[in-house]
Parts: sequence; C-alpha cells; structure tokens
Amino acid sequence: MIFANLPTEENASTVVDINNELYFTASGTNAIYKTDHPDLGQWKVADESLLYSVAEPILFYDNGKSFLYLGSGNSVPLIGLELDTETFFP
Repeated sequence: MIFANLPTEENASTVVDINNELYFTASGTNAIYKTDHPDLGQWKVADESLLYSVAEPILFYDNGKSFLYLGSGNSVPLIGLELDTETFFP
C-alpha cells in the first residue's frame, strides 16, 4: 500500500485528470493537490489559497477549462467557480 501526503481523512474527495496529471481536493480543506505519478504516492500542493474550506467539492475539466463546484444543504449553497487551469485561482 502506498501512502500519500493527502488529507485522506477528510470526506467527499474528488479527483480529476487534467493534461495527464491528477488533481485532488476534499471537504474541509482549502487546498488542491496534484501528481503525475499517483503510483508513487507523491502529491504536491497545486494551490492552497482557496478562499474558504470547501464543502462537498467536485473538480471538473472540459474543453480546456477547469471548474470547482462546492456546497451542500441549505446552510452552504451550491457555488460554481471557473478556475485558471495553471494557478487554480478563480
């Protein structure tokens, strides 16, 4: 078993393939991690400056654009953001 430096104890994780790199985030974190070698378990922070800790995130990539959708329930409404694919800033 390979252990990675990811917040795997958090709920609702999401992973997306963007240009042969995997990107990961999960509820309760404000970071997005990436790797091009998941088999080695070595991930690095792609961005740790999300404006707030995400809830129930979904990373989505389509036609060269990256999106982050998050939110759950009445107290945390659904929010969708287009992210810069290089910096992951909104």
